[in-house]
Amino acid sequence: MVEILHNASPETQAAAKTLVEALRETTLMINGPFSVDDERAKRIGKEVISPALDENTIILTVLTHP
Repeated sequence: MVEILHNASPETQAAAKTLVEALRETTLMINGPFSVDDERAKRIGKEVISPALDENTIILTVLTHP
């Protein structure tokens, strides 16, 4: 799943769209890009990632499948 913050720059929005389009060329199941609010983005953990999350961070969630 590919997510960006609701206030991401047009460049980040375009980059997220390009990432999704490229991933769709693989055999992976891809969802997004979705625009998320600040509350949902908080689940990422600003202190854990480097560099810290900002409005132009593209959030990529990879889930395993049995």
